[in-house]
Amino acid sequence: MDIRRFQPDNPTIAAIRKVYGPDAQLVSNGPHAFDWKIRKGQQLGNVDFSSVFKALHGPRFVAATFGAAREDWYAIDFDSGRNEILPVMIVANELFGDIARVRTAAYHFRSNILLAQAWYQRQMGRTFSVIGETMTIHSRSTGDQWNAWAHQTSLPNPVPPPPIPNRDVLLREQEGTLHRAFGRRIDTPGTILCVGVFTGKGLSASGFGAANNGIGGHFSGQTPLITEFRAQDYPETHQLNIAAAYSIGHELGHAFGLPHPDTRPDPKDPQSGYSIMGNPTNFFGKAILLNVEKSELMRSPFIR
Repeated sequence: MDIRRFQPDNPTIAAIRKVYGPDAQLVSNGPHAFDWKIRKGQQLGNVDFSSVFKALHGPRFVAATFGAAREDWYAIDFDSGRNEILPVMIVANELFGDIARVRTAAYHFRSNILLAQAWYQRQMGRTFSVIGETMTIHSRSTGDQWNAWAHQTSLPNPVPPPPIPNRDVLLREQEGTLHRAFGRRIDTPGTILCVGVFTGKGLSASGFGAANNGIGGHFSGQTPLITEFRAQDYPETHQLNIAAAYSIGHELGHAFGLPHPDTRPDPKDPQSGYSIMGNPTNFFGKAILLNVEKSELMRSPFIR
């Protein structure tokens, strides 16, 4: 994936004037990513960074933020993926203005992905590659709305046979948010988007139950508390940490092509109950990869 950091330098100014006219000026009236403006005479307007980056770098580039500060804009070419995982955190509308909180949550989210990465390495001697920092996407929806959608994806107990009503509601909202952010669907074979939603007020300590589309490798999770992202503040056996990290490892397993153990044909592996793909305890200390899962993962281009 080709990722280029925004710089308010001469080439960028030339691209801005190509898009907005020869008298356009780039100005900022604050520290936030959305505080950049285009000035033409006495008028100020918002910057369409995707149009500017296309003029600067080429038509395949779109704009994205990796944080929420003024310097956190990047140009990204999704079509140059190299079989890597990109952490993507959708931020509830009312939280994106808090630069420090967004950065903290993004750091904690990526830390849990790195925990899952280390777990795969211990299990099979190989693992996946994670790109840079966490991409952050400003959602037009509130934290309460995201929590309500996440609640609709919760499975009843006992779990009914498929189809399960509303199981994909959070996934649809997540994919719609990504589509609006980039003006296109993001389903390239060389990149898996590991997607979580930050609302600042998760539904429970168990947190990150998730839904996977099974095709493009995107997943979205039940919206966790910021403390549930704090991978490095807790030992690996701490339940708050495991809620997010275990689910990330499970859903990435689906993205790599692994099914749930109970959907495999007989005979069943006697260790199936401990597989990360079916382990009901959300506990990395007990989860394993079955031999058949390791064999299948060895064929994935994302595991190396």
